[in-house]
Amino acid sequence: ANFVYEVKRSAQSGSDDLLSLETLTRASQETNVRLGQDYIDSTRPRTGHTPHFIDKLPLNFIYLGLIARTLPQAKIICLRRDPMDTCVSNYRQLFATGFPYYRYNYDLLDCGRYYMQFDRLMQHWHTILPGRIYDIQYESIVANPEQESRAILDYCKLSWEDNCLSFNRGGGSVATPSAVQVRQGIYSSSVDRWRCYGQEMEPLHDLPKSAGFYC
Repeated sequence: ANFVYEVKRSAQSGSDDLLSLETLTRASQETNVRLGQDYIDSTRPRTGHTPHFIDKLPLNFIYLGLIARTLPQAKIICLRRDPMDTCVSNYRQLFATGFPYYRYNYDLLDCGRYYMQFDRLMQHWHTILPGRIYDIQYESIVANPEQESRAILDYCKLSWEDNCLSFNRGGGSVATPSAVQVRQGIYSSSVDRWRCYGQEMEPLHDLPKSAGFYC
């Protein structure tokens, strides 16, 4: 959450909320060129002096305008997944009990509503940041891991290494709820996982269906 905290600090808003309209408004009006560097510096206790690292905080999609402006060399990747599988996965994961911005996932239907708002915001970012966001589909990575991995590296202007497909054998630090999955490597058992729950999924399915995600 380093970028989130640096935005709050830079905005110097009076609100106690980490994420608020006042904070985002003030931050968007700031011309503080140090925000990007302050963010990078704040990561160094964990990332050391590595020239590349990944920050996959779920809330990053809210800040893409600021990220693009203050980190012009950052490569922004949006991993898309089947809406139903995304919602079920979020509902199953307790992200943080003390962080109010994840409380939407306490309710399965709220997960669906949140997903649709996420999609609307991503459409907005694609409109005002043409070419800055690389979309990739989860299901495509599972089906063609080497092909999609090469495409990602090409977008990031990084060279291919054979151990890119053996990331689960690496010893690097993973400080996210997906740490266990990272050590498993690529697997396909979560594709269409939502269908295992049968008719219980119908109320949720109606939400993305009404938004045109399903025929």
